[in-house]
Amino acid sequence: MKIAFVGAGKVGRVFGWYLKSKGLNVLGYNSRRLESAKQAALETDSRVLSLEEVVASGEIIFITTSDKSIGEVCNQIAKDYRFKRGQTVVHMSGGLGSDILSSAKEQGANIFSLHPMQSFASIEKGKEEIKNTFFTFEGDGEEKIIIQLLEKIGNPYTKINSSSKSLYHTAACISSNYLVTLTNIAKEILKKIGFDDKDALKVLLPLMKGTLENIEKLGIEQALTGPIVRGDYNTVQNHLQNLEGLGDIGKIYILLGKETVKLAQKRNLAGEQIESLNRLFEGWE
Repeated sequence: MKIAFVGAGKVGRVFGWYLKSKGLNVLGYNSRRLESAKQAALETDSRVLSLEEVVASGEIIFITTSDKSIGEVCNQIAKDYRFKRGQTVVHMSGGLGSDILSSAKEQGANIFSLHPMQSFASIEKGKEEIKNTFFTFEGDGEEKIIIQLLEKIGNPYTKINSSSKSLYHTAACISSNYLVTLTNIAKEILKKIGFDDKDALKVLLPLMKGTLENIEKLGIEQALTGPIVRGDYNTVQNHLQNLEGLGDIGKIYILLGKETVKLAQKRNLAGEQIESLNRLFEGWE
């Protein structure tokens, strides 16, 4: 299983390093930025490759460029060098399907998207977090090649339908990117009562970490705490009154509050409390 990379950004470097650490044969990297390719090659004890060498030697070719460049790079390789029949071409974008690699498929290659459900904020942090990361894949061709690779690295994985890729990525975006946004909203609210950025995070992060631990240990329904699951109408009303004048933050609170009422229903929140809370939110929309 000879593996070559086109693109030496965070995902490509972390995944190549991880494959190498699991005993897989990483041949090397091609990148538009030579220094990036050299650094990735150094980390994987491999070498810098030309695109011609990537196609000539790689049995599995990972295109780990930016999302907007994946199709362009694949088309360039297909036009200038031609993929081999039976080669496997893979990208690691969460938002794009394998069909972006159609020019490789037309030349007889297997095409797949393989996505690690993880946020790669930095190379070093990524190397730690990838060990426990869940992978999904979809595509067209001999999927046993991808399965063999996943079995070799030992991470949990599942196959998803190609038509579900965008919705899958939506879930990833909400659970990761929007978590950062919600944290920023909470921080900005605390700043209005005198906290600075640093102290606001000191307040919020232990609460957030504890909540995630509760979700992991207890499940989503049992991890829910706060005024809505208690049916505390007055506290929610006070929140809404204090958010007046803060524009979209109040709207976000209402939308999330209505979804939280639905979740609280599963915890046997009384019917009259559910109705009261829903009327409260509707009255503030």
